[in-house]
Amino acid sequence: MNNSINQILALVCWVVFFLIMLSFFGREIKVGNLSLRKINILSDILEDELPNDTTEQMQPDTIPLMNNLDTSLFNAYLPADTAINIPETDTLPEVKSIKTEPPPEKISYYTNTPSPATFAHVQPSQIVHYLEDYTAAGNGVQMLLTRFDTLTAKGKKVRIAFWGDSLVEGDILVGYLRDMLQSRWGGNGVGFVSVVSPVAQFRASVKHTFSGNWKTHAIIDNKAIPQYMGISGYCHYPLSRNSWVRYSATTKHANSNSFNQVRLFYYNPANQNAALSYTINKNEPLVAAMPPADKVQCLTIDANELVKTIEFRFDTIPGIWIYGASLEGNSGIYIDNFSVRGSAGTQLKRIKPKMFQEFNQLQEYSLLILQFGLNVEAPTGVHVNLYSKAMDATVAYIKEFFPDTPIILFSVTDRCSVSETGEIVTAANLDKLLTAQRNIAKKHQIMFWDMYSAMGGKNAMLTYTQNGWANKDYTHLNYRGGKELAKAFSKVLIN
Repeated sequence: MNNSINQILALVCWVVFFLIMLSFFGREIKVGNLSLRKINILSDILEDELPNDTTEQMQPDTIPLMNNLDTSLFNAYLPADTAINIPETDTLPEVKSIKTEPPPEKISYYTNTPSPATFAHVQPSQIVHYLEDYTAAGNGVQMLLTRFDTLTAKGKKVRIAFWGDSLVEGDILVGYLRDMLQSRWGGNGVGFVSVVSPVAQFRASVKHTFSGNWKTHAIIDNKAIPQYMGISGYCHYPLSRNSWVRYSATTKHANSNSFNQVRLFYYNPANQNAALSYTINKNEPLVAAMPPADKVQCLTIDANELVKTIEFRFDTIPGIWIYGASLEGNSGIYIDNFSVRGSAGTQLKRIKPKMFQEFNQLQEYSLLILQFGLNVEAPTGVHVNLYSKAMDATVAYIKEFFPDTPIILFSVTDRCSVSETGEIVTAANLDKLLTAQRNIAKKHQIMFWDMYSAMGGKNAMLTYTQNGWANKDYTHLNYRGGKELAKAFSKVLIN
């Protein structure tokens, strides 16, 4: 009898030991063709740890490059949209469908206008740390720095909108750049953070958690999207009551370890009774009204203490879209990281003009940065031309709604692949994509930062990987690599 009990206890101990060992695997386990979900029996007692620069598992999954390019990605026009039906539930009785944006008239940006390649002969007025100035006056950098100095001297905020792909998701590069600029011009806080994010688990500059009852749409969705798509490329809708989102400061960057102002962005077309509750640090919850209006609105919360954590709860708000919150101080400079994994940049044209205009009325951006190219494989010149045409239209589209705001177009970074001889070298035809991006900057008279050359040019990604600055896919930077490029670009703005 005793032997049987001992055998059972021994078996239980071995099973527990085996499950604990499986909990330390960061990914799902595959046995032949069978995939087992990630196991973690300690998840209820262990807190999530923030990543550090040496943790490779925190980096985003590799995104397959487009060797077999789907040319529909580069369509310069919006697809035809149809109604999106939201399931009717007893918690959202008033909402049956969401109006989507119909396709606009197909006005060609290319009627009687030259292609970007026509401007190949144009030379920059100046080059400052790999930044090429193609602005009409030829003093884009000087004007930008004057704007920064003037606003901050008056105690006003400088805001930068940074649209990018997975190269900068999780605040890779952007987090370090923001911290460097804030050390120069002031500011505390990370700026805009969306409600739901696919990279919240590894973003180190802010601890970001949220409930699972949100419906999220993105500009990269292969389906109709709501007309309320936000400037970040995302919009979020609570599927049931008691949806929540929580933001907590971290010590990753010196200037983002606290904040004292929170600005929540939302769109409430018609709900007269909408309200939310919010909790700052460990204080008692407070309630705020969300009045209806046919425009993007901002709820500003000024705290009388340093904020480490704020939580929003949305209980009675059918028909309202929530975009995210900006965590900031009373002055200084802020970079809103609008990264969208898988985006080539051309999908920004799916955002309504109304959204660009209304967000900018609230934010008053001093600089726009466009960083794309990671998701564009360029095996032939035909593909490069398709992307060039679509991105040309995207830049023209954005300039239309930000006519007086400086724009910097970041080039593609180096990216390596295995050659026919088995060597790891810069991907074929990457130089053609780089040239196409530079010609777009020339045509639209904006600034262009040659990120490819700033990181070292040909085969630089191989060096980055060997230095531990990039993932072994020879495509994505890690935090240390992002810091190196942030330092390189900061030299453009900080003498």
